[in-house]
Amino acid sequence: PEGLELSTISAGSRHTCGLEADGTPVCWGIDDGSEDDDGQASPPEGLELSTIAAGGWHTCGLEADGTPVCWGNDALGESSPPEGLKFSAISAGLSLTCGLKADGTPVCWGADFHGQSSPPEGLELSAISAGNAHACGVAVDDTPVCWGIDDGSQSDYGQASPPGGLEVSAISTGVRYACALETSGTPTCWGADGGGRLSPPGGLELSVISAGSAHACGLEADGTPVCWGADDEGQSSPPEGLQLDMGSDG
Repeated sequence: PEGLELSTISAGSRHTCGLEADGTPVCWGIDDGSEDDDGQASPPEGLELSTIAAGGWHTCGLEADGTPVCWGNDALGESSPPEGLKFSAISAGLSLTCGLKADGTPVCWGADFHGQSSPPEGLELSAISAGNAHACGVAVDDTPVCWGIDDGSQSDYGQASPPGGLEVSAISTGVRYACALETSGTPTCWGADGGGRLSPPGGLELSVISAGSAHACGLEADGTPVCWGADDEGQSSPPEGLQLDMGSDG
């Protein structure tokens, strides 16, 4: 919608959401009563959120005290967070959602066909990202950790098996792959390599990274966006001259 001023933004499958300065969530995209419309672009009235995460067909956010709130599709429980828990971070995937408790413990809910909603016990993470059939996080020792599909099936591309020896500062899960930023800012990706999504340009030093369906993007230190992977719709070709900020939550 025109005239919006947002503090943060999150793009899902067929909808996008952001937060206004006062924490009011605003969403747009599919909202037409079709079979793909599950209310994911229609947040409940009266919410004031500190962060927001758009998923496949649902959206979640955190209230100021860390209470999770979700809306949209709930066929697999992805919009039904455990009662009584509060989180410092939240991430919405295709049909799952993951949150981080204050002590770094990951908690996920929703689809669990491949164990994507069952993080290993004993983890202490500083960041978390929910994907398609897997989820990943950054351990407090900067090691990337993933769980979910890792069963040798037709849908297993190694997306839950990050390379060994990495020390990373950020991580983002896409569809059948994941990308992370090494502590030097170098992007590294693993999993399915369709469209070159695992092959970021050499020599990059990025401050933030985000993995999509078949492409990934990051920001250089000066805010210049860089993308790689599928580009059939121009998704990997940002307009020239752009300099973007990371938003209030990085």
